[in-house]
Amino acid sequence: MQDTEPAPLSALLTSHLIPALQLHLLPKSALDVHLLILESDTLPNVLSAGLTVASAAIADAGIPMFALGVGSTVGKQGYKLLVDPEAAEGDVDTTLALGVLPALGKVSGVWLTGEVDVEEAIQVRGFILTGIEKLSFRCWSAQQQVRRLRTASWAKL
Repeated sequence: MQDTEPAPLSALLTSHLIPALQLHLLPKSALDVHLLILESDTLPNVLSAGLTVASAAIADAGIPMFALGVGSTVGKQGYKLLVDPEAAEGDVDTTLALGVLPALGKVSGVWLTGEVDVEEAIQVRGFILTGIEKLSFRCWSAQQQVRRLRTASWAKL
């Protein structure tokens, strides 16, 4: 990245993370999150991945949260929608990076680059939310299966 990119990206990441945190429980605390990005094609991909890993790191540190944040990016190339578009896939007309709190069903932030009609932006947002909802349900189902297996294995002992 260039030297001018980290400051605005940091501000965007902060604005996407704040709705997930229970800051009222830590009134005189400061929270620093540092991300080391080794390689990236696009800034929206960095933002969405950064939101996801920062949220997981904060939860792992035991800091109170309302929900985990998940980031996703969709690009529009002509009439095609590309999930996490890369520079190698060609020029993308519009990119929408969305921060979501799936457990609460809330959007924590939106970053749109390019031009798009309002109806198309709403359609892309719905596409992202549906995908995240399905993925969250699959993760929850897998977690429940692991709990059942652990309970069953403990019962055998």
